[in-house]
Amino acid sequence: MFDFVRNNAKIFQLILLPLILIAFVVVGVNQDFSGLTGSKDLVHVDGRPPITQAHYENELRTEEDRIRAQAAQMERKIDPRIFESAEFRQRALDAVVRREVLAAAVDKLGLRVSDARLQRLFAADPQLAPIRNADGSISQEFLSARRMSSAQFAEELRAEYSTQQVLHGVSGTATPSSVASNTALDALLQRREVQVARFEAKNYLAQAQPTDADLKKFYDDPANAKRFEAPEQAAIEYIQLDIDALKAGVTVSEQEVRKFYDDHKSRFVQSPEERRVSHILIKADQAAPQAQRDAARAKAQALLEQVRKNPAAFAELARQNSQDEVSAAKGGDLDFFPRKTMVPAFEDAAFALKEGQTSDLVQTEYGFHILRVTGVRNEVSKPFEAVRAEIENELKADQAKRSYAQAAEQFTNIVYEQSDSLKPAADLLKLQVRKASLTRPAQPGLPP
Repeated sequence: MFDFVRNNAKIFQLILLPLILIAFVVVGVNQDFSGLTGSKDLVHVDGRPPITQAHYENELRTEEDRIRAQAAQMERKIDPRIFESAEFRQRALDAVVRREVLAAAVDKLGLRVSDARLQRLFAADPQLAPIRNADGSISQEFLSARRMSSAQFAEELRAEYSTQQVLHGVSGTATPSSVASNTALDALLQRREVQVARFEAKNYLAQAQPTDADLKKFYDDPANAKRFEAPEQAAIEYIQLDIDALKAGVTVSEQEVRKFYDDHKSRFVQSPEERRVSHILIKADQAAPQAQRDAARAKAQALLEQVRKNPAAFAELARQNSQDEVSAAKGGDLDFFPRKTMVPAFEDAAFALKEGQTSDLVQTEYGFHILRVTGVRNEVSKPFEAVRAEIENELKADQAKRSYAQAAEQFTNIVYEQSDSLKPAADLLKLQVRKASLTRPAQPGLPP
């Protein structure tokens, strides 16, 4: 008998639920419930609070939210009219009644789940893993979506687990028969002795003598076709027209290279022109009163006159009077410097003087300067041979760029008109015919 109960547990659950309904539902359902108020009782279940219109409407909202969530997850649209249909509303009411009937059975049988057991079941239930936090608490996001508190969810979950005890009561108490127990125990305790003989194919290869017909049949069998596939192969010839290819066919004369070098020597500077200058500075702040600036100019002018009378005294005058403390200690010496090193007015004056010459007063944002050039290093260009290859390459590239458009048109025309060979185009444009071998693994769906 218990074997039958265990094997047909779901059937017993379907039979048990209607019996529970009959036992607990004591008042029928008003089928015309669409216009009732929230305080109207719809169904009475023995031992449970009445099912009101409010309970029913809450179930409607819950079921609607569930269906909408499933549709959104599956990216499907829902016809909102289904939520107004009589079938949908009746299904919601049936769910409320079924839940209350099972709750009444739980109360009557004393099957309420304790807090400790509820916590263990919640922690172990794999279906609740997505809404369970790492610390074992319920996800707040889930509670917000369901519009309920953690206490309300706990009671709902307690009712669910308690209901499962009612529905699983019959199948869960079934015990195996003695025949089934003995059969399982015999299989566990019995022993078998087995002898094994191994036959390896390599030991029989010498005896196998397939005929040509056998080999041909095996080869032609579609099931073996992929075993004998070879990669696709292609041997190609090609020519490539680009700036580098045209440049290889350009010739530049010695005279052209030399002329470019002479015309652009400033591009091939090995070391730039430099001046060595000593100076005397009398500071004059541009924001200072005019009288103060005039006094500074007068002092500088007096020093300039002394220098002109005795040029050899420049270094000593700089030590005693220059307000550039760094250079004053060295007799005004600033050492060698190239262009774009000093402020423009100072630089222009320095590079306009010859060695040994002294400037007039030079005014900058720092004040008034007296300059004396003490050394000159002329600009040194790179030797022609050092830059010859660079110039030749540049001239070839320039010519190739200028002729590329015309060559491209010729290339297109001759390849189209004499498509059976690349040699005419290669000869005309002085290009090299190249060869290449390509392989490609056979791929389903690709043309041969």
